[in-house]
Parts: sequence; C-alpha cells; structure tokens
Amino acid sequence: MKLLVSALEHSANIHLSYLAKELGSDVTLTGIFDRSLGESIVDLRSASIMGFVDAIKKLPFFFRLKDQMLELARDVDKVLLIDSSGFNLPLAKAIRKRYPKKEIIFYILPQAWAWKKKRIPVLEKTITRLCSILPFEPSYYSSNAPIEYVGHPLLDEITIRKIDLIPSGKITFMPGSRPGEIKRLMPIYRELRAMIDCEALLVIPPHFTDQQIRELYGDISSPTLPKNSIMR
Repeated sequence: MKLLVSALEHSANIHLSYLAKELGSDVTLTGIFDRSLGESIVDLRSASIMGFVDAIKKLPFFFRLKDQMLELARDVDKVLLIDSSGFNLPLAKAIRKRYPKKEIIFYILPQAWAWKKKRIPVLEKTITRLCSILPFEPSYYSSNAPIEYVGHPLLDEITIRKIDLIPSGKITFMPGSRPGEIKRLMPIYRELRAMIDCEALLVIPPHFTDQQIRELYGDISSPTLPKNSIMR
C-alpha cells in the first residue's frame, strides 16, 4: 500500500515513527515527513517557521508544497494527515475536490472543540476517517461523523511512570517544540522560575540548532535557568 503522509511538525513525526513500525514494510510512505522515515519531498527544516514575518515570506513555499502533495495524491491508496491543520485542512479540501473517492485519514485533530467549532462540519464532510486522541472529542461531532477515539500517542511513548505522589523537589519546564509556543512561554517560565526555590529542568527538543536555541529560549545560562538544567 502507498500512503501519502503530511507530517510537518517535529512532534507529528515522533508519532509517525511509532505508527510506521506498526504498519510494517508493506506500506510505502511518500510526502512530507522526517527523512529518517523515508524519502520525503521536502527537508522539514525549510518548512519551520520563526515568527509571523517568516510565515508571510514562506507562503509561496507552502502553496507550492500543497500543489506537490495534490499531484502525489493521485497515485496513492490513502492519505494520512497528522496535526498541522493550518496546512493539512486546506490540503484535505483540495484532495477531496480533485479525487472525491480518495480515503483521507486525519490523525491528531484540530482542537475545534476549543475554538472555531465551525470547522467540525467541514472535517466531517472532508475527512474519511477522523482519529481522535482525546476521549471526549467525539461528543462534539454529529452522531454519524466518521470519528473514533484511538488513544493518546504519549501513552505509548512514556515508559516511566510515577507510582506515588511524594514531592521530588524538582520542576520541569516543557515549552513544547513549536517556535511560537516557546517564545510565548519562556518569559512566563523565567518569571515562575525566579519564584520557586527548587531544582529545575528545561526540556529542549534535539532538532533545534544552537542559533535557534538562542533565538527562541534566550540566555539559558542565567541563574534562573542554569545551563546544567537543560535536557535535549
């Protein structure tokens, strides 16, 4: 089976790596994903966005990428879209319009239940199979919607679990992997860190370059976020 995949985010590719192992060698991936998983049509580093101005500059790039994916959709058996609704939902609409019978699967759905609920009818009409990672999510969709709760991928990735509620005296800051989130959260984390007297750990995704770390996290050698508390 040939599967067209759109996984733009680093986190989406972590989930895809687990899924690829389950699918096995009978499934060939094509499209957008980390090149450690196969022959992607794009280097994901070129698709990363650093702020609003960068997003505007890269609009032509994403329009071309969408056109490429639309062409590839012609010769695949199924389409798998993971997260990134800003790109994947318009792509799904374009694929549905050109190839009405193509099976489209959306894994890690846009949080339409939290905002922009008008997207729910669009998702129901456009997507063949909606794979929810939150148990309450299907209740926001119509009774005949093609949605199914499939479990949260983090449940498979977290292998160490706390077995008691005894405080450890440590705190971990996890601002995520999206540049916009990190820039918004880091000032808050710094302020909070200054108020807490305990050992702290700052988690930084391993795919960021040193320059990106400086731009996104600022000075991480300061007393409020000491260098020896960084985990990548």
